[in-house]
Amino acid sequence: MSLVISSLVLEKIIGKLKTDKYGTIILEEINKCANAEQPDASASKEGQTSETRAKKRLKTEKALVVVESSDDEEV
Repeated sequence: MSLVISSLVLEKIIGKLKTDKYGTIILEEINKCANAEQPDASASKEGQTSETRAKKRLKTEKALVVVESSDDEEV
């Protein structure tokens, strides 16, 4: 995945002043992250078995709560 962001695009996102002040640092960090090797998510999912995963809790029926009020009370 290649990610190309120019200072003009960055200026539209964060504004001219911030781009002038921090633009080169931000663009360097973006390029570092874009060029970093991303781990393969499918490989980690294949390695999981049902034994290593947490057990799913079943839904239980909740107790019904009844609140009684009298007709004499007015709010």
